[in-house]
Amino acid sequence: MKTFTATQAKQNFGELLDNARIDDVTILKNGHPFVVVSNANQKAALPDVWKAKKIIIQSYFEGNISRAIALKQGGYKLYRELLEDAWRLGITMPRLDDNEIQRMSDTMSHIFNS
Repeated sequence: MKTFTATQAKQNFGELLDNARIDDVTILKNGHPFVVVSNANQKAALPDVWKAKKIIIQSYFEGNISRAIALKQGGYKLYRELLEDAWRLGITMPRLDDNEIQRMSDTMSHIFNS
């Protein structure tokens, strides 16, 4: 895969396009990969992003992955964004059973009364 800096990409746009016809071209910004330019005619359809997010959110709600991993894999900066997508996708949040809620409440009361 060929790489261009952002400056090179601006100055040599035609060359960038010629290269992208053959293989993906990564554009670096401040030394880090920023964007990939590719030939749309040679690419398979992109995976369904919402399907992937649904799997990530469900995995998190089921306790299979941590919140940090769910945020990273889902591309979320804020937990609120994950919750909003869960709502959009019709995924209900897990609910603790009444015994667990009572146990947590008792623990908090003990902590605050100490």
